Amino acid sequence: AREPPSPPPAPLYPLSPESNLPSPQICRHKYKTQYTCNMSSTNAPTSTVVVARLFLPDDANIAGNVHGGTTLKLMEEAGMIAATRHMSTSEASKASDGNCLAALVRFEHMAFHKPVSVGELGSCKCEIIFTSNQSILVEVMVTAENISKGKTRVTNTGWLWYVPMAPSMVDATGKRVDWKPVQVLPVPIPDGGDDVALKKYEKAREMYEKRKSNGNDDRDEAAESTPACTTVEGNSEFDTFKNQYTTPSDGHSPA
Repeated sequence: AREPPSPPPAPLYPLSPESNLPSPQICRHKYKTQYTCNMSSTNAPTSTVVVARLFLPDDANIAGNVHGGTTLKLMEEAGMIAATRHMSTSEASKASDGNCLAALVRFEHMAFHKPVSVGELGSCKCEIIFTSNQSILVEVMVTAENISKGKTRVTNTGWLWYVPMAPSMVDATGKRVDWKPVQVLPVPIPDGGDDVALKKYEKAREMYEKRKSNGNDDRDEAAESTPACTTVEGNSEFDTFKNQYTTPSDGHSPA
């Protein structure tokens, strides 16, 4: 007699009961590496994003490791996704027909802990830890995984500030123009016994309030007396950022 057919193998990723999409919780593969899917069917913004990519030979520097600029680019893109997604349900996003995008304006902290090797999987985990009226602070942690051995290590960490902007008008050709900063959706103060998240929030708020009271940006103490770093009463943070630059001859500007 023939043996009954064996049941189909269990999926590597947990499936949502309503669909065949991966669950918005944690996905695991056989090397026990965790990824956050963020494929929830709800429209609520999420403060955690994971972006990953495989580093290839054309990402290498002259030392044979992954170029630092490549890692920074991945961090910036991941942070932009987190900040923009946070604004996806805001009134500004609805008013602009979903065209509210976050732009990087400052690296608060940036640390290179360990080099990343070609052939490793780089993952950027982003979490929004603080918001002001017009800016979003995103913490980004980069890990490198040797996918053949299943070993992972932290290589980079950073705090990145983003300003969400939306177009205020559309020109005759249908192009959205005159992008301006918009009101940010506030993040709740961490509670529930999460001391680490609360300490990050308090530290970020302290830095923000200190810079705001001093009327300067992310420059060091020596730059406090520089006129370009002085906040004019009534100007937004983004205006202060733009005032640090001179418009190039080709007409492009940070705005």
